[in-house]
Formats: sequence, structure tokens, C-alpha cells
Amino acid sequence: MRGHVSFAPGFVNGIADEMSPGNSELTPSQRERLRTWIRSWGQGHQQWRQCPHVRDAADAFALTLTKHVAGSVSNIVGDSRVTVRQIAEMAGGKIEFTPARPGDAKPTWISNEEAKSGLGWLQKVTFEKGFAELRQFPTSSG
Repeated sequence: MRGHVSFAPGFVNGIADEMSPGNSELTPSQRERLRTWIRSWGQGHQQWRQCPHVRDAADAFALTLTKHVAGSVSNIVGDSRVTVRQIAEMAGGKIEFTPARPGDAKPTWISNEEAKSGLGWLQKVTFEKGFAELRQFPTSSG
């Protein structure tokens, strides 16, 4: 027995199946909200994420099933960080900044070096490219 495999990607972005839009659509209200209004607790620069694209996460999952070494931990996170403020600005529309929430976790840099060296995984889709795909994706109303 090879041991157990635990796979828990973090803040994943993007469209999972670009060849089958009917399987991965934004509703009209989700698309409208993405375009017009975002709430950020704090000023948005205190919190950041290392967002892997959903296709990169799927690649990592497949590699984990075939190359996993028992006892190893591979963090599937993006190569760069993006602040909550950057995400809000990329979405456009109105950004509402509210007081920071007490108890919010402080951001921590997470290394993906084990995924790269142990699994041979590489991030192929940057956050910016994945977010641009998401913005262009059709809604169920066309």
C-alpha cells in the first residue's frame, strides 16, 4: 500500500471546462455582480491569495495520483500572490471598502516547490489569464 493521498487546493480560479460552456456557466446575476460591485473587508491590500487556476489544480490532482510519495505534502498554489484589492480592481465596477474583520488570518506565503520537484507540476495559467477567461465566459442567458 502506498499510503494516503490528501488533496485540498486553496482559492482556485477560472473556468474548469472551456470546451463545455453549458457545464460551467455563471448565472446572469453572478456575472452582473462581478461587473458592478465588490465588497472588501479592510483596504484590500492586507489580504492576498496564491490562486492556482482550476485546470492547473486538475493537473496537480492527476500527477498526485500517479507520482505521489507517501508522506509528502505538495501545496498547489500559484507562483505569485494577488491582493484582494487587485482582484476587485480587475473585476471593475464599484468597490466597497468596509472595516477589516477582527480575527482575519494574516496572509502567509506557501511554497509550491514540493509540487514542482516531487510531482513535476508547473503553474501554466496565471491568475490574470484565468480571471480574463472568467470575465469572458458566457452566462446561461448568452
